[in-house]
Amino acid sequence: MSELAERGPEVDEAELQEQAEKDAVSNKLSSVMDDLVQSAKRGVESWLEAADAACLASGREQVEVLRALAKSRGQAISQDLEKLKSLRGALGSLEARRSSLKHLYKQSLSMREGASVFGVKDAARDVDTVVVRLLECERRRSEIMGEAIRIAQRAEWSAKELYGQVSALTGNCRVRETGPVFGGVTQMKEVGRG
Repeated sequence: MSELAERGPEVDEAELQEQAEKDAVSNKLSSVMDDLVQSAKRGVESWLEAADAACLASGREQVEVLRALAKSRGQAISQDLEKLKSLRGALGSLEARRSSLKHLYKQSLSMREGASVFGVKDAARDVDTVVVRLLECERRRSEIMGEAIRIAQRAEWSAKELYGQVSALTGNCRVRETGPVFGGVTQMKEVGRG
């Protein structure tokens, strides 16, 4: 008989307290993810706007070079922001799965308590299976948060590097009076929402 099957009903109160703490952590993680996505989006926009301000239309050749640079680097930055949005959605789906598994866990415990002597092993096995799935959710949640942090840092670093390249090419920080070279990239501001 597994350790879970040997546990009595007296542990239920402790389990409920532990679950309440986990729920609080879950809500906090979702909030952290939202903040991470929005912060990365604002950071990227800030560097891209600074890059745009550093561009001076001193000649058609230079503008074309800047447009090519914006296209090549901006695409990667846009993909990173889209990936962040996707990870936020994945975390939401994972939290919904955790909620369902927690409900199933409580049901499995009730079934175990009411099982006959011959059905205890099967009931214990069901409980163990749910616990394993919950642990897998915890592991995946940590992976998602870690990946989101790495992508957010990479996106902002790429935008900052793009600003540095633009500054080196233009050699000044005067605001251009013509349309923004990076207009297509800065339109990504809606990517992190939803």
